Amino acid sequence: ERSDLSQASQLMQASDSVADGLNSDSLPTRRLLASSAAYRMRVRRLLLNKVNSGVGGGLNTRTASAALSSTASLSQNPEEVVPEASDQAESMLLQFNQVADPVTLRSGGLTTVVQLCSKLSVSADNKPSFDKRNGLL
Repeated sequence: ERSDLSQASQLMQASDSVADGLNSDSLPTRRLLASSAAYRMRVRRLLLNKVNSGVGGGLNTRTASAALSSTASLSQNPEEVVPEASDQAESMLLQFNQVADPVTLRSGGLTTVVQLCSKLSVSADNKPSFDKRNGLL
């Protein structure tokens, strides 16, 4: 169990680091890390999938905050969250809600949940445009 916790923690730290680069407004970092919106969308989808599968239904009170934080970070720009990634974020949110304890919620978890829900609602509003674009391809 300890090695699983360590792997999940490392995965979430890596995804936070990449998400910070994707969300950064500093031009050189953004240019190097994410040259196009399509690339950023693929990276967000990949990392949300990895975070969700990394905890693999094994989310617990020790990993819940980090997983929620990583998911919120990766969902920060809803225009770049494709429907599959949005589904992964929603799944993580549901898992978090099952294991969250009052301490986690009071220490910022509840605020992060509300912010993530807000971003997911914007992402859901964008879904028809993704479907339309995919139909053209």
